[in-house]
Amino acid sequence: GFIGNFVQCFWEYTNADQVTEHTILPDGYFDLIAVFQNNQLQFIKLTGTWTAPVNIIIPENTRIFAIRFKLLATEYLFRQEIKSIRDTARALPADFWQIQTYQSHEFDRFVADVSFHLDHCLK
Repeated sequence: GFIGNFVQCFWEYTNADQVTEHTILPDGYFDLIAVFQNNQLQFIKLTGTWTAPVNIIIPENTRIFAIRFKLLATEYLFRQEIKSIRDTARALPADFWQIQTYQSHEFDRFVADVSFHLDHCLK
């Protein structure tokens, strides 16, 4: 649908019992990430397009809900120039798109609600 012009995918990650290190490779997308630890929302951030690999550490008992956006979304959804998100991670308020209302086990509801919101705000 129309939302596919702006969203590459929704994804989730669960790290239950140990600290994990990952390397993020540049892929031409940027992500909105909601991080839950011990079932509580800790923060929401917008991570930019990376131009070099980035190492990250994910603590145990962490669940991540995320939206991978295409570059076109920077201007349409976030009202920013593409260059403003390059190689950055920026905190967003906890009430951004009402993300604070989700529990860490509600990924499907998160996808459905955010898809509905995006579909309506883009038209």
